[in-house]
Amino acid sequence: MRVRVGILGLMLTFWALAASVPPRPSPQAFVADYASLLSAEEKSSLVRQVNEQNQKMPSHLFIITVSHLKPYAQSDVEEAAKACFPAWGMGDSDVLLFLSARDRKARIQLGADWGRRWDLESQRIMRDVIVPACKEENYHRALSQGANRLLIVTAAGPEAALPAQNWYEKAENLGARMSARSGLSWQMCLAFLGTGCCLMLLSLLPFSSNERKFSGSLGLALVLSSWFANGLLTLFWILTGLTVLWAAGSLIQGGFQSGISLGGTGGGMQPDEPDSSASSSYSNESSISYGGSGADSGSSNSSDSGGATGSW
Repeated sequence: MRVRVGILGLMLTFWALAASVPPRPSPQAFVADYASLLSAEEKSSLVRQVNEQNQKMPSHLFIITVSHLKPYAQSDVEEAAKACFPAWGMGDSDVLLFLSARDRKARIQLGADWGRRWDLESQRIMRDVIVPACKEENYHRALSQGANRLLIVTAAGPEAALPAQNWYEKAENLGARMSARSGLSWQMCLAFLGTGCCLMLLSLLPFSSNERKFSGSLGLALVLSSWFANGLLTLFWILTGLTVLWAAGSLIQGGFQSGISLGGTGGGMQPDEPDSSASSSYSNESSISYGGSGADSGSSNSSDSGGATGSW
């Protein structure tokens, strides 16, 4: 009796696991259109396109479409895509395009070898190709053009540089490389880098010594933060920046109050009464203001698999 109960329990477990993801049609299948979004000719063309490159490259592209997630006891498209990896025998260097038509969601799921650096390219493909076509219910275009872009990714491999089609994408790629080292978002990395470079350039202009020191120090802190701010190091650079800001503010305030004190030596004189001491005071103040300027002139690789999710 116990043996029968155990066997029944195992059978129910295997059935639940099998029902949680769309089954792979065959051990060599890379495309499964369970949502019937493609005509026979369109599907044949897509299968041929994917199979030809998958046979040549170590990284493979898989494409799965379903009508909706409910029959597979799934509610999140990302979790559904992740569950397909072990069930279909996908490797860490493989890529999956998963589309649920009625849920109006799609997911590009990357294997663990891709890390999070390639999320940026996945987001571009989802944003520029797949989602616009799905909004028009042109699923053939979404899958075929999405496959074209993703096959470029799998042909390049996880260690390749991110592809860029214009200057904006080149800037995004630079931010992605910085983000991989600093742990900050790529947008924040670029903002820190740009602001830091501007402040360092300002430190070369003929300002007072204190102002140039403050600008250069804060700029250097921001540039270093854009590359190396990670975890507690972020807090360190923030505290460093605040310390530099406080010190520079104190120096500037001290110089400003000193200038007021020197400028006030002529107080009490009437406008109609010229006096040589007034011109001497102005001369001294001017020499102090420029004297300061003259004297001074003598950065982890996550094991989590990444990707991009789109909805329409």
